Amino acid sequence: MKKLAIVLLTMFSLSSVFSQAFQASNVNFDLGYALGSHRSAFYSPGVMFSFEKGVHKWVGVGAYVGYQYNINGGGFGLFGFGTGLANSHSIPFGAQGAFHFYQMIGDLTGKDIKQDKLDLAIKHSVGARLDLNNNSVIRFDFGTSVLARYFFTEKVGIYAEIGYPAMGNALIGAAFKF
Repeated sequence: MKKLAIVLLTMFSLSSVFSQAFQASNVNFDLGYALGSHRSAFYSPGVMFSFEKGVHKWVGVGAYVGYQYNINGGGFGLFGFGTGLANSHSIPFGAQGAFHFYQMIGDLTGKDIKQDKLDLAIKHSVGARLDLNNNSVIRFDFGTSVLARYFFTEKVGIYAEIGYPAMGNALIGAAFKF
């Protein structure tokens, strides 16, 4: 009887570890492809790496770093021209935080809304962007976006961010959970 109780307790514990797409114990890694630009229509697509550690059952914090090549221009001037920035390499980096409202809805309602596979959140980022060219500059950068992750397995999925994420106007890519 004692062995049966231990086996059942272990099975319950392990099933609850992977019961949601986001939990306070999770560490999520996202590797994404950035589309568009915050400041110019002439940025080429870029690459973004971010990680997030759950600090509460609905809140995560983390960091990001990326790379994007600015083809021609890159400022607030007309179509990016006349801003003094020639072709440049852009490296955004900073901190981020996310509120996982979909997990909260599932927890509070007690309904099965597939929060074991789907993670929806409002994400905020604050950091800087290093633009490297002849007149290299560092710019303050911040943004808010809607994040969606869908996990095919317990650890691997896809993600997208739309709005004003840390880089680009949208991010799409692979999501990993540990």
